[in-house]
Amino acid sequence: MRQRAQEFISRIESDNGQLSDPQEIASLQTALAKLQARSVNGLTSQERETLESLEETIAILQDPEAMEALVEGYRDYLNGDFIEGTDAVKALRTR
Repeated sequence: MRQRAQEFISRIESDNGQLSDPQEIASLQTALAKLQARSVNGLTSQERETLESLEETIAILQDPEAMEALVEGYRDYLNGDFIEGTDAVKALRTR
C-alpha cells in the first residue's frame, strides 16, 4: 500500500499537479465502451464487475474533489497521519 501511495503522489507531482491524465481516462473509456458493446450479448460476472469498476474509476478520475481527497488521503497515509484497527472503528462510532 505504501508503495502504491508513493507512486500515486509521485505521478501527480511529475504531472505538474494535474490530478488526472486525459490519456488514462480515454483509455479507460475505450475499455468501458468495448465492454458496454458486448453487454448486449451478456457478460460474465467477472466482466460485469470490471464494467462497474471502470465506470467508478472514470467517475473518480473526472471528479476534481474526489482526486483532491485521494491525494490528501495518500499524503496523510505516507506521513503516518492515520489510525487503524480498533481505533479506526472507535473513531467511526463517535461520529
